[in-house]
Amino acid sequence: MEGAIAAYRRALQLFPEYAEVKNNLGNLLARGGKTEEAIRLLEEAIQLRPDYAVAHNNLGTVLGRVGKS
Repeated sequence: MEGAIAAYRRALQLFPEYAEVKNNLGNLLARGGKTEEAIRLLEEAIQLRPDYAVAHNNLGTVLGRVGKS
């Protein structure tokens, strides 16, 4: 998983406005227990693409896990 996280971080440096990268990295970080960073990235993905239903769903899932629903 660390290799994937590193790859997504690199992609984010190259394409900071790419909501899908923020969403995917947020999901990986959430699975790794880094929920605060995951929440931030998922919220940024939604800011970039307010209609991005997958990011909304993923954010809700993470918030539900940490009791912030």
